[in-house]
Amino acid sequence: MMREEHTTHNAFRIYPNPVGDADELTLQWSDAQGMDNTIRYEWISATGQGLEQGELTLHTGSSEVSIPTSRLGHGLYLLKVSTEGAQDRIFRVQRN
Repeated sequence: MMREEHTTHNAFRIYPNPVGDADELTLQWSDAQGMDNTIRYEWISATGQGLEQGELTLHTGSSEVSIPTSRLGHGLYLLKVSTEGAQDRIFRVQRN
């Protein structure tokens, strides 16, 4: 059995990782500025192909958003996360 891990990249943290059968992945942002923030994400295959992208709003007073994973098959993916005024972050995510 694989152990669930939390992956942290500077101010961002994603969980669960590996995703397993969950329909979403939680992105936690510790540097949320106390106002609405737009978070852009893109799923990228292990071969570098862009698969799905979207935008989510992190509302005032919140530090978490849910990123859908239901369309991903089993495998290894990259998740690119972008926010206004912050450097892009790339996470390696396993879907079992």
